[in-house]
Amino acid sequence: MVYSSSNDFISLYEIGGLSYPSKMPNEAWSIPASKCITGSKLAKVKGSICHCCYANRGRYRMGNVIKSLKVRYEMWKRPHFTEEFIKVLNWKMPEKVKKSRRYFRWFDSGDLQSMKHLCKIVKIAKALPHIYFWLPTHEPKFIQQYVKYREFPSNLTVRLSAIMVDEDYKPKWWKWVSTVHKNKKLSGYQCPAHNQDNKCKDCRVCWDKSVRSVSYNFH
Repeated sequence: MVYSSSNDFISLYEIGGLSYPSKMPNEAWSIPASKCITGSKLAKVKGSICHCCYANRGRYRMGNVIKSLKVRYEMWKRPHFTEEFIKVLNWKMPEKVKKSRRYFRWFDSGDLQSMKHLCKIVKIAKALPHIYFWLPTHEPKFIQQYVKYREFPSNLTVRLSAIMVDEDYKPKWWKWVSTVHKNKKLSGYQCPAHNQDNKCKDCRVCWDKSVRSVSYNFH
């Protein structure tokens, strides 16, 4: 990677760097799947979405990836994490960059750790209104606690994840969800990635608040 200045390098260090999922149009940020509060429990439940989690196999088991995930897990707790993250994304995705390149995913591996963690993510989104953020999560308790008194910024789409494969998940209190289908067709937008080399390509539906439910093909 080429850095435009020493400050860019320092900021990347302060957030533990970014992740580069091959499916995504842009960078993401992740921590170990083992640190998922709910997901680590669901990983032991046969038939759950987390039981065969992609973040527990493949490239996520490579030594350098494991090391990076662990570093990020420690970095988010640091006092200046939020400010440094804003600097990094402003550098990677400035307003002058075309819209299709201003999309960011939280947690291609891992999940929210606390309300404090969620509030840092919200602060980053508010500081960067030109970037579209997608936050998938299995931690509804943090989302419920947050929206009880506040609203998420318009550029942050939070999708609650279903628990079981083939579950047509429709919580009464939240609009935006994601599911995983294997043996039956579920309601909502069907992710096209499995028909296009397992990549998002031009699709940005996961970030789109006009789409309430997105269903992914089991893989």
